[in-house]
Amino acid sequence: MKKIQDAAHRSGGCPYGVGLWNTPYLRRIYAPSRIRELRMMKKRMDPAGIMNPGKVYRPPLMLNPVSFSLGMEVFAFIRRIFGRRW
Repeated sequence: MKKIQDAAHRSGGCPYGVGLWNTPYLRRIYAPSRIRELRMMKKRMDPAGIMNPGKVYRPPLMLNPVSFSLGMEVFAFIRRIFGRRW
């Protein structure tokens, strides 16, 4: 999926929405000011966090853009070495 997202980004595309799996691409989708605005809006409209409690505008550690990108590159390298069967 990362390779598809990277190819789309090089062609001017971006994810159409933000869910857990698209959090590594937040900065490709929104400007930092818009991300702050969305976080504030979520807190204001849902202070108890009961509506769409999984909605995040901050990636969890494993989906942090740096660790996610590095991890996916390592997995791609391993796949090239061992093939699809591994």
